[in-house]
Amino acid sequence: MMFNFLKYEFKRSRKFNLFFFFLSLIITVLFAIVLWNVLKNTSYDIDISSVFESAFVFMIFVVLSINLLYFLRRYRNDIFSKSAYLTFTLDISTNKLFLAKMITALIVTLINEIIFTVIFSFMNFFMNRRFNIDNLLTKIGMGNFIRLFLYSILILSIFWLMAYALLTLAISLTRVKFFRRYYDFVSIVLFVVIFTLILALLRYVYVRLPYMIDFEDFAVRYVRQINGFDLSMLYMNLDGKIIGMNIYDLFISIFTIVISFVANIYVVEYKIDL
Repeated sequence: MMFNFLKYEFKRSRKFNLFFFFLSLIITVLFAIVLWNVLKNTSYDIDISSVFESAFVFMIFVVLSINLLYFLRRYRNDIFSKSAYLTFTLDISTNKLFLAKMITALIVTLINEIIFTVIFSFMNFFMNRRFNIDNLLTKIGMGNFIRLFLYSILILSIFWLMAYALLTLAISLTRVKFFRRYYDFVSIVLFVVIFTLILALLRYVYVRLPYMIDFEDFAVRYVRQINGFDLSMLYMNLDGKIIGMNIYDLFISIFTIVISFVANIYVVEYKIDL
């Protein structure tokens, strides 16, 4: 039954994927037009490769945020709207239902992220040919670029799952009475604060407990010279090659996701009258 429900959830996401494809195309084309005019008409010395990289990083966070908001809204409508009773008439347990929703949300988000990356990369390639821009791909090579992209997908997926798990729990808690009252806004704000504190903890652990899982042989090693961005969980060697991930950051992230997921199931099954 869970497999059939997964198929249904993916089928529901087709229109959103199509919408996101055209949205990515429009945003990328508009960015290219603006940058084209700037490059043709300006006389200032602009580091265009940095502009591309900054714009790409910013837009990736926009992509993740749009997908997160979409799936949070879908979760709320499926579980707590007037027609939500149809969801619970399905022959599937609550934990499998929530797991299917989480898997669908993550995979669809990754697909949309890849769609945007491909479209943006084509635009980057075209602008590079036209204006001879030294982009990230030409700097580090195709192999390192692919590795960097895959590791980035892994880390962003972990952070996205943490945000999704915490916020779905927050949405569920808005339907629970505390001291005879519902606290809709407070629940959401509280979990945003908790997520921010978790990010601060991850940054602290990255620096203070620099033990990593080596990607070469999966051994645990102490990092004597830290080279990397603290929120990335990743360590690099002096040549800029990614060599491992902080094992404590990984454990804290997985623990947060699992606890939030289990707590959400408990709240929906035992604390809310659906």
